[in-house]
Amino acid sequence: TSNALPLTRVLQGVSYTLIHKLTHLHLHHTHARSKSGELTIGSLNTNNNTNSQPTSHTPTTTTMKENLLAVDFPIFAVGVSAAGFLVVAGGGGQSRTGVPNAIELFSLADGKAKSVCRSTVSGAVMNMSLHPRLDVVAAGIDGTLTLFSLSSDDSNGAAGVGGGSGGGGGGRGHRSKLHRSISANASTGPQPVISPLGVQNTDFSGEGGLQNVVRFSRDGSRLATGGADGRVRIWSYPSLRLQICIGNDTKSGEVDDLDFDPLGARLVSVGGTAQAHVWRTVDGVKECELSWFPNKMLDSAPYLFKNCRFALVEKQSRLFTTLVPTQAGRKPCYVVSWSADNWQELHRVPLDNNPVCAMAVSADSQFVATGNTEGLVSVFSTTDLRPLIKVRAHGLFVTGLTFWTHASGANSVLSVSADRYCVMTPIVERSGSRDIILLFGAFFVAIVLLVLFGPSAGNPTGRLEV
Repeated sequence: TSNALPLTRVLQGVSYTLIHKLTHLHLHHTHARSKSGELTIGSLNTNNNTNSQPTSHTPTTTTMKENLLAVDFPIFAVGVSAAGFLVVAGGGGQSRTGVPNAIELFSLADGKAKSVCRSTVSGAVMNMSLHPRLDVVAAGIDGTLTLFSLSSDDSNGAAGVGGGSGGGGGGRGHRSKLHRSISANASTGPQPVISPLGVQNTDFSGEGGLQNVVRFSRDGSRLATGGADGRVRIWSYPSLRLQICIGNDTKSGEVDDLDFDPLGARLVSVGGTAQAHVWRTVDGVKECELSWFPNKMLDSAPYLFKNCRFALVEKQSRLFTTLVPTQAGRKPCYVVSWSADNWQELHRVPLDNNPVCAMAVSADSQFVATGNTEGLVSVFSTTDLRPLIKVRAHGLFVTGLTFWTHASGANSVLSVSADRYCVMTPIVERSGSRDIILLFGAFFVAIVLLVLFGPSAGNPTGRLEV
């Protein structure tokens, strides 16, 4: 005789086991932990605004934010220098409040930040851009552009302001050598010194003006500035000679953000209006205007452009923009990607209803990050705007974002705020995703076997001979 076991029961048992494991994994990855600062995924909405759309902007990783450092002044700008130092800048402004205006450099080793040097400046640094190859920072203070050297010697001054080609001690070899020394031992590497290189008025809107944004081109040969007078100005580096002054005919009369495309042939500027302006950098001629509607058939009011960044994604130039509704708080904000070949929309992703106020793209063009007025930081894949993380990093509005690559190759997004903190949030791939895919595959196979070999498939006894 032989032992017999109903085939249907075997398959049912396998199916129940798979379902149980899938459920357990789903609960594990979507479980909202009570620890402070922990990011949760799945159906958890980290924003308490009931009018937001969490299902459309659902983070896919669980990670822990970390207060990387705190300073004694509000932070309005953050970046990573060519030598691998973390640079934060800000201040209390011209009023006699006792809050300093400063630029401070930190080394990062073993996930810890250590202050390396600091310099007090004349006013609050509200925006800045770091040279892609040299240890030079371009800072916006009131209506002026101020260049600072972050070098441990005079190499940046000689190669930069002196009119050199940007090689020598400030080149790529210097960057790699210094970055390795910082990673190995921050206390033994060359220590930089913050020193001013030059000042240039960039905004002429009256009462000293106000520079809202500055950006180096990808090759570091030019800078673009924009401010309250509504003009986009392109300057040569290192001479700070004005090359082109572009008239921005936006109704607001201000330039809030701008960026060069990867080749430096075009520049996009936005000013909180319904148009993004595309300019040719060779002659300042406007190439086109972009406008955006969530649904052209249903929504008559266009969205307003707030931020813009270019990235080279899959060898194609793409523009990423943030857009806010004309009536803030009533509709979700969006991140939209555009093809720089024909300026057609590629992807979009809704955010929550709180206005976006910061944006950054990683140096390798893998990630785009946004920050909003409620301190929420979100990171997306540049390929398809797939949401990766979403964490409430700050108690106040986010003022700046940048990315940091660890020695292990892992990536983190760094965010700063007027709350005086710089917060590091790891960007990790979804843990357990491979297991979930395999289990779903096994579950599908079990169903197929049940259909093919069940009682209705030529086995009326439904018994498996063992």
